[in-house]
Amino acid sequence: MKILLINPKFEYDLNELIRYPPLGLAYVAGALQAAGHDVQLFDQAVSKRTPRDIIQSVERYKTDIVGITASSCSMRSALGTAKAIRESTPGIKTIFGGVHPTLFPGDSVAFDCVDYVVHGEGEETVPELMDALENGKRPEQVLGVAYKRENQVIVNSPRPLIKDLDTIPFPAYELLPMGMYGSPQVSRTPFATMITSRGCPFSCIFCDAQVVLGKIYRGHSPERILEEIHYLKRSYGIREIMFKDSEFTLDKKRVEKFCELIMENNVDLRWTCNGRVGSVNPPLLQKMRRAGCRLIQYGVESGDQEILNTLRKQITVEQVKETFRVTREAGIKTTASFMIGNPGERRESIERTIKLSKELKADFVAFHFCTPFPGTELHRMALDHNWMPEFLDYHDLRPDRCVMNATNLSTEELTKMRRKAYQSFYLRPSFLVKRFLTLRPHDWKMNLNGLANILKR
Repeated sequence: MKILLINPKFEYDLNELIRYPPLGLAYVAGALQAAGHDVQLFDQAVSKRTPRDIIQSVERYKTDIVGITASSCSMRSALGTAKAIRESTPGIKTIFGGVHPTLFPGDSVAFDCVDYVVHGEGEETVPELMDALENGKRPEQVLGVAYKRENQVIVNSPRPLIKDLDTIPFPAYELLPMGMYGSPQVSRTPFATMITSRGCPFSCIFCDAQVVLGKIYRGHSPERILEEIHYLKRSYGIREIMFKDSEFTLDKKRVEKFCELIMENNVDLRWTCNGRVGSVNPPLLQKMRRAGCRLIQYGVESGDQEILNTLRKQITVEQVKETFRVTREAGIKTTASFMIGNPGERRESIERTIKLSKELKADFVAFHFCTPFPGTELHRMALDHNWMPEFLDYHDLRPDRCVMNATNLSTEELTKMRRKAYQSFYLRPSFLVKRFLTLRPHDWKMNLNGLANILKR
């Protein structure tokens, strides 16, 4: 079958300097190719293809199926694209997948422009659904699918999580505009992103990582990771990789083995990853540094212990300080992520967060508003306590907008405090001097644009 997969554009740019490929969709594309299907992939987030452009491609390509991934923030855009395609090509079938359709499979498939919803991981479900459709079968027996039958919405049972991630084909990188992605934190180009594990066993009330990928941690083997790296280097000359796992360092033995393979094979690679406060130690960090790790991003969230407890982070402020200290001493740069407007937040707790952000001596920081994404405990709390507008559009759930107020401060005050946090960190003379003395020529434009964004926050 001829299948077109679409990553819809957001109706806003959270940060125009950061563009990452839709690896979830690319994984599904790879699985479809392995099953013998002819696949195209459009990433509207970077290519800026309009619905009209896509319609023309559908007609020219004689597409059988259109698959669209959607988060809560992009659902409105995804529906607009699907509606335009349906109006132009009435007989075409559309499939929705991603976080939002997984959370609300029945509601999502109820739209006239949506024929099927894949809820949960899609690498096994989508090819099986394609097989059913190609052979004139009904989808009743396909786990992880929602559909309509005689105007009735049917939601099949979830599909079990994929146990062995090494059985999944590589993402279809060749279908992505690899040269169009970027980030201020990248030190060498060309660069790529990889996801080497799924699932998170922790219970932070604000995180939706478990919605699609579950609580059970599953990881690619170190050998499989190295194989994919070799492929990226051969095919695209990749010199740096950002591992986008929720928590790359959770399985220390896996990370150690991966580092050993990188060094044994003399792989010229720099890489970054996400880590968890308290989950690293000096020997592990030193091995990671020797294997090419140059930056770790840690989710700190707050500098106030009471707030951390409310968020169920299961970390302490002292652990935060120690983690950043040992990472810095290992020669690895750091990014610290914080949230403003957490439940029970006070001006004093925000000031503690700002103070901690500078004490950590991180190389980068990010301050987001605490956002009640659907499927999280925080979202349920926000509904129970009326912390957000009753008829809030899911599209408005974005971390740069204060859509929830669970504090004794006004929304205007929270916005001012977030601006203060950014400016007090990035506009320090010591930071500015250090940053601009280490910039390479091609980094100047990106960093000056970033500075302009900070000044106008």
